[in-house]
Amino acid sequence: AKWAHEENIAMVDWFSRLHRMAMLMEPSAPMPLLETFACRMGLEPVLPRLSIAMTDHFCFASQTDSRRIHLAISPIDSMYSWCTLFHEFGHACVYASLPQNDLPWLSPLVDEVIAVLFAHTALQLLCDDGLRSQGLSVLHTDYTRACVSGLFELDLWRNRTDPERLYQNWYSQLGVQVEPEEWALD
Repeated sequence: AKWAHEENIAMVDWFSRLHRMAMLMEPSAPMPLLETFACRMGLEPVLPRLSIAMTDHFCFASQTDSRRIHLAISPIDSMYSWCTLFHEFGHACVYASLPQNDLPWLSPLVDEVIAVLFAHTALQLLCDDGLRSQGLSVLHTDYTRACVSGLFELDLWRNRTDPERLYQNWYSQLGVQVEPEEWALD
């Protein structure tokens, strides 16, 4: 994360900085974007099961007992929020493809890989070269953080007695300022 070194940012500012990396000229409504992508991918049957709630600070996909899939999405006003929309739609499509009682047995790794693939695929299918380049930059920066997070968590499984030191060791490689107590947020 070259910009982390250049701007001396704190880890707590990571996501807001990603958001500001590539702001969109006009905010986008999520459903038309998802409809276009779903039609290109043959995923139209998932759309009627979706409900979307706009939120300011987080994004996630969840499924209820009624087989309704909920997406909580921040406003689509940057390439980060745009990519996050399709990442979460990837989770939603995984949930939609499984029988209701099989969801707890799905490997979180498989679910996450599919979500990552959806974000990349949406960039390829829906964006011009300029936006695709910006989106890939955002994704690669965030996935670098995700890899560091995974390595930190693997190390933490082996050495649970000093999470603060492990957190600082791993996350300092991103070039961000870290506070030891932030490890619990990972």
